[in-house]
Amino acid sequence: MKKILWLLPFLGSFSAAFAQYEDASLLEEIVIPIESAKKFYTIHSSRVINDSLLTRHNGTATDLLKRFASIHFKENGYGMVSSPSFRGTTAQQTSVLWNGIPINSNFLGQTDFNSLSFREFDEIEVISGGGSVILGSGAIGGSILLNQKLDFNANDSHSLTIGYGSLQTYQAQLKNRFVKNNWIYGWSTQYTHSDNMYKWKEINWKNTNGSFDNFSFSPSVSYKINDKHSISYFGSLYSDERHFSLISQFQIPTKYQNFHLRNLLKWKSQWGHQKLEIDLAHWKESYKYYQNIHSNFYYDGSANTFYAKGFYQWKWKSFWNNSVQIEHKYSTGHSTENPLKNISQHITDVSWFHSLKWNENLKGEFGIKKEWSNVFKNPFLYSAAVEWKPNQWTLGISTSKNYRTPSFNDLFWEPGGNKNLNPETSYQNEIHINYKSSHSKVQINAYHNKITDMIRWVPTSSGYWMAENTDKVNISGVEAAFAIGKKHKQWNWNFDIQYAFTQAINKDTKLQLMYVPKHKITSQFHTSYKRWEFGLQALHLDRVYSTSDEDIAYALPAYLTFDAQVGYFLNQTKKWHTQAGVYNLNNKLYYAMPDRPMPHRNFTIKLTYTF
Repeated sequence: MKKILWLLPFLGSFSAAFAQYEDASLLEEIVIPIESAKKFYTIHSSRVINDSLLTRHNGTATDLLKRFASIHFKENGYGMVSSPSFRGTTAQQTSVLWNGIPINSNFLGQTDFNSLSFREFDEIEVISGGGSVILGSGAIGGSILLNQKLDFNANDSHSLTIGYGSLQTYQAQLKNRFVKNNWIYGWSTQYTHSDNMYKWKEINWKNTNGSFDNFSFSPSVSYKINDKHSISYFGSLYSDERHFSLISQFQIPTKYQNFHLRNLLKWKSQWGHQKLEIDLAHWKESYKYYQNIHSNFYYDGSANTFYAKGFYQWKWKSFWNNSVQIEHKYSTGHSTENPLKNISQHITDVSWFHSLKWNENLKGEFGIKKEWSNVFKNPFLYSAAVEWKPNQWTLGISTSKNYRTPSFNDLFWEPGGNKNLNPETSYQNEIHINYKSSHSKVQINAYHNKITDMIRWVPTSSGYWMAENTDKVNISGVEAAFAIGKKHKQWNWNFDIQYAFTQAINKDTKLQLMYVPKHKITSQFHTSYKRWEFGLQALHLDRVYSTSDEDIAYALPAYLTFDAQVGYFLNQTKKWHTQAGVYNLNNKLYYAMPDRPMPHRNFTIKLTYTF
């Protein structure tokens, strides 16, 4: 705790990376909203990172979210497999939605954030806490919404970005959007390659066999039929190859290839106080794993998902709102790594959500959900929340029951899969207090989360590991966020800080869960004057235990790192922009996993042309 107190006086000088292209409204880039992207689900804590920060950010999606959200990531080395821990939960208890569609892996039940392209999105919304009634399986610790917007009132926009980094990293992106009459169409494509080669002389260590490259292409098109009806298409193609970095020189080098293909068709209708949305989607995930990169032999697997969702909303006057949502998901999969062949799963759910605004200062929400599956029994879910806003202050309380369904591997892996598993169940209570003025925002959340039927792989007497509903966990925590900014003529500045305290206790052992830090602080400061911009960020992470018995000998030490950037618009029209950045500015030796140090001080330079 002394380290935390020592750190606080210095946080005022830390920063948010290049958040603005032009003179923007105060605190636009990293906002602490009470409203969600779904306007009928508003009483919760969320944080939005919008397009200009996404465009300017260097690095991976993991780098972005661990600096600008209170999420901890467990990385098997830089650029390797990255698993989130949101409010002390597991990676499977974080829901990820792409344009409203759940995209966690069918095999693992989670999203690898180092296999996620993010620059094509217009915003990323990070929602804290339970939300399974609306956001589906895995929305226990929180949810991450990857949103693309199609605005018929917007202008054409085009940008080209190229960059280079000192880890022999190359990056290029081209993004286009055209608006003509009742049509919007556009696409984004990017490619990244990194040798990912770095050394630490202090421990005589070199990151070997750690290179990675990835490519993505994301088209979108929308047609406005009339003022009441529109139809849209979103697509996403992503592929990557990663050579898994080695711990010792005696290991055999391996590599892993990912391929994702997603297609989504959206129909929207709105008349009077009624709204209808229909989504039809298909996505495919596949992989190849080479146990020896010098051999042509590999294991592979693939899964296909067909998805349909219908959403109907009916408003009465300005204070009464009812919503009904029906979803069906059919998934199939196979793998040559074990006898996962021709497996399939049907899941259907119906949810009802009601919101009521009693007066200008008081509103409430209530929702229920029932789900059916051909493989496991699904719990009945609910959520309820009330919020009171007498003035600039807001007080809200909420309670919810949430869940996480077993993955394909949990159910069908041989040996060890268990078709008798129950979904993990969470009971969560939360209170939040918010303050907002013209120049500042404050948000404080306190929560308690009780999780039962946690799925764990445990050893058996037959010598293999088996998935079972074993653990029970109690998680309590406090989150605080503060943002302030000022605009005066051609000079702008803003400051943002987040603190998260997380106590995640296994009820049987009475010990903190592995890879859950008790304290995390992130802070950002950004300032711009005329054509110049400057940014600085800080990240402090508390000690992390890598064993279930809290063995200090194997714990990952606490660390503090800084990043800094400087940018300059090359002409008055601000079409040309160049940015240089330095990361791990203080050259701190730190670890995200045992025996896997992260990069030393490194540099990037980037040039963007907007037309």
